[in-house]
Amino acid sequence: MGLVLLPLAFDANRWLVFSMEPKYVVLHFVALLIVMAWAFDLALSRRHRAGAGEEWSFQRLTGWAGRRPGRWAVLAALGFVVASVLSTLASPLPWVSLWGRDFSNLSNELYSQLSLLAIFFAIALRLRTISQARRVLYAIAGAGAITAGYGVAQHFGWDPIGSGEDVGRSYASFGNPVFFGSYLVISAAVTLALIMDLPAHRRNLWFVGLAAVLYLQMAALSFTVSRGSWFGFLAALVVLAVIGWHWLDRRLLARAGAVLVGGVAGAAVLATLPAGTVEGRRYVAVVGSAFAEAGALGSGSTAIAGNRGAIWQGALRLARTWDREPDEPTAQHLLRPVFGFGPEMYYYSYPLSVDLELDNEVASHAHNYLLQVFLELGLAGLATFVALLGSI
Repeated sequence: MGLVLLPLAFDANRWLVFSMEPKYVVLHFVALLIVMAWAFDLALSRRHRAGAGEEWSFQRLTGWAGRRPGRWAVLAALGFVVASVLSTLASPLPWVSLWGRDFSNLSNELYSQLSLLAIFFAIALRLRTISQARRVLYAIAGAGAITAGYGVAQHFGWDPIGSGEDVGRSYASFGNPVFFGSYLVISAAVTLALIMDLPAHRRNLWFVGLAAVLYLQMAALSFTVSRGSWFGFLAALVVLAVIGWHWLDRRLLARAGAVLVGGVAGAAVLATLPAGTVEGRRYVAVVGSAFAEAGALGSGSTAIAGNRGAIWQGALRLARTWDREPDEPTAQHLLRPVFGFGPEMYYYSYPLSVDLELDNEVASHAHNYLLQVFLELGLAGLATFVALLGSI
């Protein structure tokens, strides 16, 4: 339920303070249901476990993980939870790190991070069969197809429930083209993986359906004009290709490659249609200007607040100095590289890393998730997060 509702929920007409509020309501509600179900299950089995004399320890956990990287991923995620909690306790503003800066515009606060991890643990610990895993993947692909269809409609000037026909870059139900593109990276890669795992019943029909879904998602991904999402999808394709080359039937890999080429061709055809303009300019011209801007980022200029090149350089400068205003005791300052500034604290640290322009634009994100984790959760958070990725 949550995997489908989360991508789709948003405030199209901005009746609320922030269009993404419904996503956070769904996220926290689903996480609460998961925790309640676990608490109920634990209460029912408590007497049995007490009678068995089972005691959890570090040795028991590592023995449970054994040589199974999936279980090591669970342990790494558990370590990430511990790092996030300790970082919140060490934060200059623990209450903000716990609940967020603004209840109507939530982001990386501990409350939402733990909610996301609750969904992760529910999937990682409760899925027992291949059919259950497939249902999760089809839910992601299906939600991706719906949002992709919405994004393509926005690109061609039709938004029946919101005002996306006037904004140029498609954002569908995500309020931001970068967020939309980031989700499409996940759903498109999942759809491509499903094409390599077609059910035996009506195989040709499933193939045509999934290929159409992939084409739709790739077209929508191109209409976000989000460089980061494009490079992210390219990285996903490289990982899938390596996995396929080493562990899968080469014929499956060839089939996925053929579908992928068709998806690129289909997206290119849609992009050249006369109706496909972005902010009054032809789509191809917008793509060219986006990469021209990327070239300018490499020039070393850090004067423009909000420029991603400047944000990254400023974030790296913060990672070297761990400056804070006002100054803090030496003992606390020494802990900063280990536990970071705390969840949501990058927003308050950003002005110390760059020279703000007259518009006083303040970045709330480092525009690079690894940098974001390192600055807010320190080495402890970064190490456990990388361990989680590596285990997966």
